[in-house]
Amino acid sequence: MQSNLDSFTQVYGNFLVNRIGLRYINLLNQDSTNQKSIKALVGLLNNDLTHLISNKSWPYPKQTTYQIGIEGNDSDEMVIRVLFYHSPQPTIILDFDSFSNYAPPKEINLAEIIKKIESYHSSNYDVFRWSIKENKFTIFNPTSS
Repeated sequence: MQSNLDSFTQVYGNFLVNRIGLRYINLLNQDSTNQKSIKALVGLLNNDLTHLISNKSWPYPKQTTYQIGIEGNDSDEMVIRVLFYHSPQPTIILDFDSFSNYAPPKEINLAEIIKKIESYHSSNYDVFRWSIKENKFTIFNPTSS
């Protein structure tokens, strides 16, 4: 693969970029989780993510949206968005967006871009794993290794 990257870089050179990013959007509903109630769906999540969806002050709201911004190393950032709504069926969306913005645009070679994307993949995956309670992963029908 390295020779392909070298050939590509030799022909096209570096890239002038404003943003590099990787975003994962995870849709959790009855179709994707087989959870039949709002309570069961919310029960999949790490308790730290559920306080605005359900707490002692109110029952499950019609809709909830919140966002957490995290600053990383260098210019790296991550935004975690959690959306919850009832209609047409109870749904939770976990949205993980890892990125770097450059102003003014920055010249970057392909190998550096790939390294950043791999780093974002690891970060997004780690946050997804944290978001779901450890004992609930079986609902995703994991493949055997």
